[in-house]
Amino acid sequence: MLLKFALLILTAFNPAPAFFSPQANTSQAIPSVDRLTDSFEQRANEDISPALVMDLVGVKPGMVIGEVGAGRGRVTVHLADRVGEKGKIYANDIDTSSLEYLRSRIKRLELTNVEVVDGLVDDARLPAGALDMILMVMVYHHLDKPIPMLRNLLPCLKPGGVVAMVEPSPAHTERGMRDLTRQQVAEEAAEAGYKLETVIEGKFEHEN
Repeated sequence: MLLKFALLILTAFNPAPAFFSPQANTSQAIPSVDRLTDSFEQRANEDISPALVMDLVGVKPGMVIGEVGAGRGRVTVHLADRVGEKGKIYANDIDTSSLEYLRSRIKRLELTNVEVVDGLVDDARLPAGALDMILMVMVYHHLDKPIPMLRNLLPCLKPGGVVAMVEPSPAHTERGMRDLTRQQVAEEAAEAGYKLETVIEGKFEHEN
């Protein structure tokens, strides 16, 4: 079966961000995948490669990024490696056990640029005005309160900041979760104060 996912970019209506055009940049591939990837994550990384996600959205050294729904840190550790010591990652989740694992993981990997944030179902509790980007990988369709969450993320972005989400196509969404269409995401984004700026499809297709 062909698994299909899409990358969606939201920009804020205010404060009038610049147009965002993701560019693939394979020159910034992660050199230490084996060190960063836990064994149980290998299949997930084949389906949705953290390096490809970062290339598409333009993650660069020195950026400050908030990751909503970081879980055990499958993507977090790659983000931290990419932004480097001059950047910072705020890794949010509401699951206590996952965050405990993430805390031990970043200590084991000696990552000093990750701050773990305990969040709420409608508020990621990320710092105001601090973030170049907010990233959600296979998270948005799980949110119980997506519009309040987006509204509470808005003040956390710097001018020109974006929210980037990787989401499954409706046909490949887990049973019991919300099936998201492009129109639905656009409508929810607009209600929360964003515009759906870019949709990238076909980059994460994988034979199951």
